[in-house]
Amino acid sequence: MIALELGRRGARLALVARDQKGLDEVCQAVGADRTFAISADLSTLDGVRAAADATYAHFGRVDVLINNAA
Repeated sequence: MIALELGRRGARLALVARDQKGLDEVCQAVGADRTFAISADLSTLDGVRAAADATYAHFGRVDVLINNAA
């Protein structure tokens, strides 16, 4: 999984998915201190905006974006 490898290498991650349980599991596996979970539906413009706004509010910037949706 991309998030696990990036986390292993020390990246701080904003993880976005519709499934909060799955997000929590990945955050725990990567390390809760380096992850930020956002439950959003990226198939909608509102979901994309909400995820982007939450990420910027939490980290202040985005360095890399990996879209691994559907």
